[in-house]
Amino acid sequence: MSNAIVSHQSPLVELREVYKVYGTGQAKMQALAGVNLTINRGDFVAVMGPSGSGKSTCMNVLGCLDTPTSGQYLFDGIDVGTLSRDQLALLRRNYLGFIFQGFNLLNRTSALENVELPLIYRGLPAGVRRERALSALNVVGFEWLGSSHAR
Repeated sequence: MSNAIVSHQSPLVELREVYKVYGTGQAKMQALAGVNLTINRGDFVAVMGPSGSGKSTCMNVLGCLDTPTSGQYLFDGIDVGTLSRDQLALLRRNYLGFIFQGFNLLNRTSALENVELPLIYRGLPAGVRRERALSALNVVGFEWLGSSHAR
């Protein structure tokens, strides 16, 4: 992904006739049925619907945590289905972020260390990580969690 030329012509995210089926036979359950979605750069999108409508499944596909049973997922014009496991990891690391419904923090680390964790995966130096994590906590009004005694 890092060597790809960003075209800025194609949509940033595109789902084409995406289906996701879990199970087989009597236990077969269709979570997504021919989803088409286009998200352009700068768009702000909300995925909404009743329980069981496929929101989480769709988000898992978009986040490269799950693969469609059929259909095509394009990220910046690149067919995500053709990417290797390592390339998918780089796509997630460099371009995607996750905000989970539940708390997914590491219990034995401070809030600051939890915010720094993704930056470690990006290979940023300790000083840069600390600065960015403190800034992020400040933006959301949690600068006090960056103090050494906050856990």
